[in-house]
Amino acid sequence: MATYKSSSIWLGNGNNSPRNEGLACFLQDLNIFFFSEELVSRCPHCKAAKKTVDHLATRCERMLYLDYTRRHNEGVRCLHLHFCRLYGLKNQKRLKTHSVQEVISNERVEVRVDTRIETDSTVRYNKPDLLVYDKKENVIWIVEVGVTSQDNLQRVELEKLRKYDLLANELSLIHKAKVNIIPVVLAWDGIVSKYFKKYLDSIRVREHLIAYMQSIALKRTMESTVLDFRSGLSQMDYEARVEEVLSIYEEANGIGDQEIAVRRLVEDAYHVPFLDGSKRVKIDESVNPGMIDREDSGARRVDSEG
Repeated sequence: MATYKSSSIWLGNGNNSPRNEGLACFLQDLNIFFFSEELVSRCPHCKAAKKTVDHLATRCERMLYLDYTRRHNEGVRCLHLHFCRLYGLKNQKRLKTHSVQEVISNERVEVRVDTRIETDSTVRYNKPDLLVYDKKENVIWIVEVGVTSQDNLQRVELEKLRKYDLLANELSLIHKAKVNIIPVVLAWDGIVSKYFKKYLDSIRVREHLIAYMQSIALKRTMESTVLDFRSGLSQMDYEARVEEVLSIYEEANGIGDQEIAVRRLVEDAYHVPFLDGSKRVKIDESVNPGMIDREDSGARRVDSEG
């Protein structure tokens, strides 16, 4: 179900520095950080599962209401700014300074974020991430964001698609409008399904914004995973990890002259506060001015899997 072309948009169109891009690829090697037995034993948060990148990225219940919520809400905020610009509600381009209102509207459109939608009949799932009502075209978009693992990608996308069927039917009857459900689901490492691009195209999201959403999912995952690893790292551990990473690279690729590059990646990944207290992984929360393009418009809440 996953597609290579759409999953790698962030590499071709993302606004990432070479180091952050390299570190994101480094993270995608899954267990590249956790080589020693004491560090791969048990998750330090839930104590119930093996400590792996995939577990820390989406599966740990103890990280649900902080790291996962923050990452999910970044995606919602990104799409909210897109709709605000698309319909002339706001003109700003920087995501960093964008604030999300529960309800924002003009004579053309109404955009709701994480609010209960009133219907004539009782509907259990009536609080989507985003609801956009285009009054002129008489079209309603129900948008649900999810960040999950590759194993659950297809299932979560299907769940998001079916979750609001009853709400869509009710809104269609109330407003006599066409209602579209858009699941925006990606894996924590940027992998997306073959339908992902089609869904985003239907709400006029361009590739620069898709690249940013994939990049921010990777960056937020990198933040939580690397910070977790940093807490138990000593100078001796750091040197040992560098040597182990080098040996793996040499064995896999037959390349011996990688020490400087790998050492820099490991330093960045571990933040190494004991080596240089000022060093941090820099997360660029701003959107490049070209990332969200406004077209002439005639036209939160989270769980480990969303």
